Amino acid sequence: PASSGLALGPALAETPQPQVWLATRLDLPAIAARLGLPANALAGHVLRLDPASPLGYTRDLDLLPNTLPPSRHLGYAVQWFAMALAVLAIAAVLHWRRRRGR
Repeated sequence: PASSGLALGPALAETPQPQVWLATRLDLPAIAARLGLPANALAGHVLRLDPASPLGYTRDLDLLPNTLPPSRHLGYAVQWFAMALAVLAIAAVLHWRRRRGR
């Protein structure tokens, strides 16, 4: 990724067990440093949990990358355009009232 994202804390938080890592965001240089690798060693690679590991969340790699149907996208587009038109109409009415009052 181009950036590590919103930083609300360290990329790799400390845990009571030294063999367990808590990654709060994807910061490749920090992960590489923890693994003892050069800072750019993980660039272009994908990290995946071992399916045999009992730790972590259930791994479901068959998730669809986009779960919203096209009608939902269209609905959001209509909603935002309607909001923009409402703001424009309110601004026009306020501007018209202000000019009329002079």
